[in-house]
Amino acid sequence: MPHLRFLALAGILLGLTSCAQSDGPTAVKGGTTLDGPPYFQATLDGAPWPADTVGAVVLTPTAGGVATLISATRRVSSHELQRITLGLATFPAEGHFALGGIFSQHVGFFDIDTTSAQISYFSVDARPGMVTVDAVSTTDSVLVGTFAFEAAPMPDTSAHRMLTGQFRVRYTHPAL
Repeated sequence: MPHLRFLALAGILLGLTSCAQSDGPTAVKGGTTLDGPPYFQATLDGAPWPADTVGAVVLTPTAGGVATLISATRRVSSHELQRITLGLATFPAEGHFALGGIFSQHVGFFDIDTTSAQISYFSVDARPGMVTVDAVSTTDSVLVGTFAFEAAPMPDTSAHRMLTGQFRVRYTHPAL
């Protein structure tokens, strides 16, 4: 059932990222400190993937359960929106979190929404990806880290996508 929980939570986050802070597609930032503005730098198949918006939420959907979702979007054209989402089944402390397939505890997503279709790619069990949380501030609601994962469609019928990047995001605790 973790995959269904992430899909539901991802839907909530997707709605929230439309209200997320945006520094524009040309903003370039970096570093692994807690200080500074939010950013999300990524590459898709080795090419820069400039994010338009970035957001993060920490949800407590069940007693004792926590999920963290970090998501960034970019508008490629008036007909295409792309989204990278990192789903962690826990509120991360500093450390490494393996990204497995859709039935795993931690999952990476890459979505392409066009006016005619949606294509979703997921991290894969056979070649686990990784999210590294370098710094966390519960006082300032900030997460800083890096990620890398290979994503495949389900069913696995086309080319895989390679995603890497780093982030500094402020998270919220929305009411469910």
